[in-house]
Amino acid sequence: MRRGCWKSIVLLSLVLCAQRAVAETPADHNRPQTHDHVGDHSAWCNLHIVQRRYREAVEDCDEAIAATPNVEALYTNRSAAYFMIGKVDQAITDVEYALRLNASNAVSHYNRGLLYAHKGDLATALTAYGEAIRLNPLRAHAYHNRGALLERLGEREKAIADYRMALKLAPNLLLTRQNLYRLGVD
Repeated sequence: MRRGCWKSIVLLSLVLCAQRAVAETPADHNRPQTHDHVGDHSAWCNLHIVQRRYREAVEDCDEAIAATPNVEALYTNRSAAYFMIGKVDQAITDVEYALRLNASNAVSHYNRGLLYAHKGDLATALTAYGEAIRLNPLRAHAYHNRGALLERLGEREKAIADYRMALKLAPNLLLTRQNLYRLGVD
């Protein structure tokens, strides 16, 4: 899969996750000179991700992590921001640490799959997507991405099954429909 496609998929994942936290973002969207508490850094990090301001997201995640180093969501968010600015190795370090803090975080497993697929480690990516699906079987993009990897590995029938499940969960996934069409499946 082309590099841009992976970034589009990870961005979608980031936006969906970050939108939940944007409601907690300070009402003044101008960056304050000081933060009253660490929650502001976390909220600003999420807002910067949604706004595609990834370097600023990393900075705010850094500040939040310095104050609260055992919150896995901060590492997951910073990992995604690192990926979007091309710092894949730092992204992997963060997502792995997030999973050490909380191995039940489906978003971290999903992002781990994206990162390892990007690096070309398809076996690790497949395992990560499988774990994301086990933890959250309603995550359509995990099925889609695992299907794409299975297709690359020549596992056509398994890929089709994952693509079909992705469409069952999210009928508007155009790329999934296109992949099935390309495989000759209605």
